[in-house]
Amino acid sequence: MPVTLLAPPEAWRHMLRATLRECTYLPDPIAKSYMRQYTLDRYRNKIAFFRSRENHDPTPSVRTENNGTSVERQIRLRRSAKSLLSLLKRANEGYKRPLERVLMLSYGRIGAKKYKLFSAFLRETGMSKQLVTDKDVREILAKDGGHKFSDNWQPPPALVSLLKTQQQSSKELLSDRTTRFRVTAQVKIPELTTCLKPTPKRRRERIRQQWYNRSKFGILLPLDAAEMEILYRLLHGTFPWKAPVRRKKITQPCPADEKISPLESLLFDGPQKGVSFDSYVVERPHRVTRRFMQRIWEKIYHRTPLVQNTAKGPRYTFPVHRRAPRLTLAVKDEEVRDLFDGVDENGRLKNA
Repeated sequence: MPVTLLAPPEAWRHMLRATLRECTYLPDPIAKSYMRQYTLDRYRNKIAFFRSRENHDPTPSVRTENNGTSVERQIRLRRSAKSLLSLLKRANEGYKRPLERVLMLSYGRIGAKKYKLFSAFLRETGMSKQLVTDKDVREILAKDGGHKFSDNWQPPPALVSLLKTQQQSSKELLSDRTTRFRVTAQVKIPELTTCLKPTPKRRRERIRQQWYNRSKFGILLPLDAAEMEILYRLLHGTFPWKAPVRRKKITQPCPADEKISPLESLLFDGPQKGVSFDSYVVERPHRVTRRFMQRIWEKIYHRTPLVQNTAKGPRYTFPVHRRAPRLTLAVKDEEVRDLFDGVDENGRLKNA
């Protein structure tokens, strides 16, 4: 049975090129390189997954039902690809929320990069043992029946320490009323159920698992030293930065004989809406300048913990000092005396 294709391969290629083109116009050096690699990895992983599924399905009926190019899967993939392209377009147009989301993805505050930092964080602290040999697997399975979140399980100390610091700095992190980064450093397990019976073992394991997943979802992890240096220099204006300039599209002039009259336009396109603020109801685009970008960089910087190595181990702190805008007025020496002429000591105009 042939598989129905909603779009030819050329359409997917055009969408990939359009997405990569939008990545080159991002106003951040780290976001520009990360989002490009992120886009390529998403497309390549999907292709590799589909090919492996097709190779493991021997019968034609199974291949038809579980094929990666099924209609439902194509719809989901196309919707996901268009969503990513729309996000990058709106970020480059100066919409604040999409641009913040792109930078949060690029700096590992959310998304796939964050979970890679989480795995590396546990691995560096020695709390995440890699299952390399069969002996390592048997040791894990031998502990309390193979359940990870049993009564003998304890959360990693480094994770608890970072969660405590993040919990204490919640006022600075929740400035935009988001609840994603609201975490708790302790697992709260009730002793009794609503029926006044001891909490079952499976329920206790479930509570620990939910706490672990919520902490993994909301924790803010330290950034790489090189990327942290670039972010700090971008925030303080010591890193060379220029606003991206888009390449202008080549517009074909419309011949005079092909122009349609207003009556024909009404018949073909219907009545057109006049000047309105419909496109600015939710949000409006901004002109991407250094001042506009510094406010976003500052939000990301305050959501990145700083690491200090002490005798007792690493100590984590979140930046709390806000960058105050510098308001200056350049006045010549001979104009200082005439600066407040005609104004009394209360700032009111003197009567003529």
